[in-house]
Amino acid sequence: MSSATLSVSDASRPWWSGLNRYQWSVFLLASLGWVFDCFDQQIFTMSRSMTMRELMPDADLNVQNIFGGRATTAFILGWATGGLIFGVIGDLWGRAKTMAVTILLYAAFTGLSALSKNWIDFSVFRFLAGLGVGGEFAVGVALIAEVMPDRSRVSALGSLQALSATGNILAGVLIRYTDTLGGWRTLYLIGAAPAVLACFCIFFLREP
Repeated sequence: MSSATLSVSDASRPWWSGLNRYQWSVFLLASLGWVFDCFDQQIFTMSRSMTMRELMPDADLNVQNIFGGRATTAFILGWATGGLIFGVIGDLWGRAKTMAVTILLYAAFTGLSALSKNWIDFSVFRFLAGLGVGGEFAVGVALIAEVMPDRSRVSALGSLQALSATGNILAGVLIRYTDTLGGWRTLYLIGAAPAVLACFCIFFLREP
């Protein structure tokens, strides 16, 4: 059979066909990490106004919005810094260990955001959570790119990005039940759940 025939045959198969168990494990763990990244981002964005009202009860709406914007700036700076720092650390420590660290980082500080007493605490926790969010995406993308076979790589990375919608939708559903759940702090406690993923990364992932 000619190489041209083989190429046509490969192109007609779904990108996920032929992946082994380990490649699926990498894809699922990286995807779940990114889904919860996006969940964290949307929870923060959607609950920010109610968070500022509780943390700054004596301030008027305009002041609350200003300091909410500062918390957002801290989160975005953390995200950008995390992508740069953990991209380098991933080369030094290895992708698998670094992804576990970044997931644990954003999960821990998302959970701690629920314990904030004022806007300063909240902004610091948001910055540190942002480090993990930016780092996880950078390392997760690199890990998938290195593990996936050539014919599956582009589609796997595209699917990873598309799955971000799942985290956004989950956040949108939960935000409707904020009062039922006990307030915005509970949302952040739920956002700490991905810490469990870090354990799977440590025990099941190996370096490419």
